[in-house]
Amino acid sequence: MTDCDSLSYSTPNGSELFLQNLCEKAQSMVDAGKYEAALQICNQIISLAPAYQEIYALRGIVRSELADYQGAIDDFSMALQLKDDDVESLINRGNTYAEIGLFDLAWQDYEKAIAFDPEEPAIWLNRGALRAELKDFDGAIEDYNQAISLDDAEALAFFNRGIAYLEIGEFEQALEDLKKTIELEPKNEEAYVQLARVYFELGELKQAEKNATQAIHLNPNLAEAYLTRGIIRAEFQNYAGALADYKEAIALEPDNPTPYFNRALLYQANNEWENALADLCTVIHLNPKDYEAYEIRGEVRNKLGDVEGACQDWRIAAENGQITSQSYYQMYCYNYQSE
Repeated sequence: MTDCDSLSYSTPNGSELFLQNLCEKAQSMVDAGKYEAALQICNQIISLAPAYQEIYALRGIVRSELADYQGAIDDFSMALQLKDDDVESLINRGNTYAEIGLFDLAWQDYEKAIAFDPEEPAIWLNRGALRAELKDFDGAIEDYNQAISLDDAEALAFFNRGIAYLEIGEFEQALEDLKKTIELEPKNEEAYVQLARVYFELGELKQAEKNATQAIHLNPNLAEAYLTRGIIRAEFQNYAGALADYKEAIALEPDNPTPYFNRALLYQANNEWENALADLCTVIHLNPKDYEAYEIRGEVRNKLGDVEGACQDWRIAAENGQITSQSYYQMYCYNYQSE
């Protein structure tokens, strides 16, 4: 949060109080999620006080929220040019670099921030998130450990560490961290979803379903919770319940291929070939590089008697590393191998 009271810029006509009031107004717009209004106020302030460091830092946050990532980076860079030890702007610029995939630059900013203030838990938390994004889950856990050692009341650090443990198969540690997250934030619906995933991996399906349901109770519009519960219910062989959950997940996020894919698997397992085919076509439309979907669509098309279509799918899947599709293609597609 921008500290409007610590105005670092003096105006020649003594209008510091006016600028401070504008700054506070801009901050209140940010807090209310009114980013376009905040941007207009920040622009007004900078036109009046072009060396107002705190406003560049605030406008960077606003631009990041509006997905103007290059504009955000420019503002954070200007804030740092005016005050090179602004740790918050280093963190925010690092986060923005990470958002657009410039991971090396993000890492450099986190390292600079650590050099200025190694006792700031937010640095370790955000660098941990970067490491998790890069699939360095052990490194992420190290950073989350450091963040927790500095602030053991930060729910996000426990949540992120719990997910990292889940990713490396350390389910008991994940369980402990996610329970701690909920202790700190009892209404954290995302934590209940991840807790459901952990219980699923541990084979405790009733607990898994209970936690997914709690997430839905807290947020009936959380598509991930319906998807997770659908997967759990499918494992229970609760066919109708799983279908209902996948349907709800799709209604909430129609451009997410995952619930279509899982519903297709359910249809396939119950020999509903036409329904499975329709969902798999949607998956491939939404994600043309899902080569597992090509492989399974080939199986479905083969069941429907469309051998040519099956072979086309298996060929695409085989060319992109799906080993089973290579076997299918050799077994069923002799007449199409020269095409």
